[in-house]
Amino acid sequence: MTWSDLEQHNPNKAYCSQCQRLVDAKVEKVVRKKGHAQLSCKDCHNVTSMLYKNFDMAVLGWQTLSSEDLQKFYQSAHMVKDEKGKFCLTKIKACVSETLSTITRTLTKRSASGAYMPLSVYEKQGYDTKPIAEKAEWMESALFGKVYRVQTISVDHSKIDEVVRERVQSAVRKVGANKKRPAPEADEQPDEDEASMASLESSDSDDEEKAKGNKGRKAGKAKKAKAKAHKLTEEEKQTKKENQTEIKKAKALEKLLAPLLPAAKKVLKLEHTPVTLQGLVAAGKESLKQAKKFIAAADKLSAKGKKCDAWEFDAKKCAKEMKKAIEEAEQLSKLVKDLGTDGLANLAKNAVEALTDAENNKDEDGEHE
Repeated sequence: MTWSDLEQHNPNKAYCSQCQRLVDAKVEKVVRKKGHAQLSCKDCHNVTSMLYKNFDMAVLGWQTLSSEDLQKFYQSAHMVKDEKGKFCLTKIKACVSETLSTITRTLTKRSASGAYMPLSVYEKQGYDTKPIAEKAEWMESALFGKVYRVQTISVDHSKIDEVVRERVQSAVRKVGANKKRPAPEADEQPDEDEASMASLESSDSDDEEKAKGNKGRKAGKAKKAKAKAHKLTEEEKQTKKENQTEIKKAKALEKLLAPLLPAAKKVLKLEHTPVTLQGLVAAGKESLKQAKKFIAAADKLSAKGKKCDAWEFDAKKCAKEMKKAIEEAEQLSKLVKDLGTDGLANLAKNAVEALTDAENNKDEDGEHE
């Protein structure tokens, strides 16, 4: 029985315009709709408010549902109340999915159809052709004569349910549930008594909303704990500032030596490399290790407000000595390469002769004296 039937045949009794059950007009909520007063029971009113608050009804296609489909939905929604008479959004969402799935299956069955084929084809497929010839739809074909159509219905319920679930999920609003949203004109609109129902609607929370609330409370507690964290005193701030100065000195060593070490290693592979450069490279590597350890230890002490030791290593002096040694080694290597083997031999011969002449001159000067 539709709402108009109830209104016409039972003018002295009050019925809910949605679930169509008998209600007491004195204690139930009156919702104004389409210019005249219609009664809506508290349960249907709460379910409707929950729907428009949490779903995009246009995406659901809710306006395409017939009055009979809506009646079945509200009646099924009444069955999922908890012991306290409250509604859970998760269960209401399941009712929406089931309602849309049922309607989709019905529409699928109504739209099922088959192809027009000769009786011989049906016979080869194993069908009894007698009832087909008597009851099936037929038409005249210029090629085959009479051809018949048998409606075949094949519905994959699991696929329909999956499509409906995706549709319902896409209709879930992403914004907060507390934001006010106007309901469409086709459905109920709140009147002056809306304030009296606010407490009831707010109590209709679900498991998902509770989880979000718990998460928000935990975030609030974390912020409060962070606000109460240890605050550095003026003395500790000064200590931290001094530590940063020493840390910068150690980082300066890293910055200066880091590009020089690869160049020094390259020069060490050349012939006739000075021994001093080898010692400087070894010292530079060890200094870099000490700098990294110093920086890590100084950071920990700064976090505790404690003073670190002073960084006494002169980074500029070390880098200058290494750079000079690299340049001298490169010049020596280039000189040796330019002279070649013969040039080195002649240079050595000339040096020996020069030393010999110097010794002879020294001896002659001694005899004259």
